[in-house]
Amino acid sequence: MNDTSFSVLESSDPQVENRSESPQAERGLTFAEWLRVAQPGEQYIYCVGVGLGAASPEEEAEAKAALQTYADGVVELAQRRIGKNKFEYLAQKRRVTRAPTVFGEPWRTRL
Repeated sequence: MNDTSFSVLESSDPQVENRSESPQAERGLTFAEWLRVAQPGEQYIYCVGVGLGAASPEEEAEAKAALQTYADGVVELAQRRIGKNKFEYLAQKRRVTRAPTVFGEPWRTRL
């Protein structure tokens, strides 16, 4: 698997399928706050919905922050299917910071 691909995880938990926002957002924890206190392996759900194109302005800002943090090598990004047309988009903190590369060159965000 290359560094620029996303993982897709499956979930069939009905409680998760009915989720409308991330557990961290429900607690009032922003991505930047989570990043400061998160241990390696911990996950942050930054968007819940049909896709990032339908994200709220707050979720879009968190998605951009997650993408930049991925480019910096601090997190890995993934998405988890939680319903027929519903996903959770999440960042998982890495143990070792390592910026992704494409063909030997640093991967850059295009926001």
